[in-house]
Order: sequence, then structure tokens, then C-alpha cells
Amino acid sequence: MHNILSSRKVFEGSLNIYPTPGFCSEEIHLFLARSLKWGTARPDPDEELEIIKMPLKKASEMIKSGEITDAKTIIGIREAELIVE
Repeated sequence: MHNILSSRKVFEGSLNIYPTPGFCSEEIHLFLARSLKWGTARPDPDEELEIIKMPLKKASEMIKSGEITDAKTIIGIREAELIVE
């Protein structure tokens, strides 16, 4: 993803999903990146980007409580849980 600020290129796992199969050919690539460094994001002019740093366990709890409902985010969090266990 072009918005990664800085990394030592430690990527784990890779998962490609099709959010609307049969409707369009959009493909989303999910991965876990570690050893990232904070910097200044440079989103595209039409992008709204909110970066929230939190422990994986808290993100999982937010799924269970209904605070996180976006399918691609839930899939990414669940995949990360499988990788880090």
C-alpha cells in the first residue's frame, strides 16, 4: 500500500480478497507489516485516512462489541490473529 510510512520490509502473510465477486473485479491485498516507524502520511487528495494504533487484542474486542463492522478490517484483524498466535 502506498501509504506505508517507513518499514524494514518485514511483511508476514498475505491474503487477497474479492469483496464483491460477480459484481466487479476489485481485489484487496491484506498483509501484516511489522517494525514500522511513524512518519507523515501522504494520502491522495480524495482519501480520508485515520491511523489508529492499538493492541491487536483491543481490535478483536472492538469486533466483538460491534464497534468495528467493516468486513475487510475484520478479515485483516482475524488474519493477523492467526499469524501472531
